[in-house]
Amino acid sequence: MEEQKKRMVVVLFTGYRDLFSSFLYHIRNRGYTHAAVSLEEGSDYYYSFNRKGFRREYPKRYGGRLREQSAAFHLEVSEESYQRMRKRLAEMEAASGRYRYTRLGVFFCLLHIAWKRKRCYFCSQFVSELLELADGIQLRKQPSLYLPDQLAEELSGQACVKRIEFQVV
Repeated sequence: MEEQKKRMVVVLFTGYRDLFSSFLYHIRNRGYTHAAVSLEEGSDYYYSFNRKGFRREYPKRYGGRLREQSAAFHLEVSEESYQRMRKRLAEMEAASGRYRYTRLGVFFCLLHIAWKRKRCYFCSQFVSELLELADGIQLRKQPSLYLPDQLAEELSGQACVKRIEFQVV
């Protein structure tokens, strides 16, 4: 039997030093405040949502705006899962101006209330929803109920995680 081709997807957890991230950082007793995803290992850009909406982000360019530590989770997914994720990202990137960041979604998440508004995401909700397209990744909650530190904790126990790289910025 032929072995199915596998791909690596990287989920990056970081923290920024802006006011909203600092608020989350302190009320969540530290931890990560931002999540992003890349479909290419070694890529210098990631996809995520920030205050400007759906964006390609280049974390290495942010330098002093990042908190001290970040973590890159390398997840192994099937070729079919990878293609579903890639297709979804291409659709979103083509219509990126129609997507918005939602702070209200973050506040509902803090209150443990699942809330989804069309074309509105916060970073970890977006990453969680994208990961749901992958076979072998089992999330226990709805995507709108994950803050970045909670998603990192959930992923750390998944069999698809092949390695975690902690980086000091």
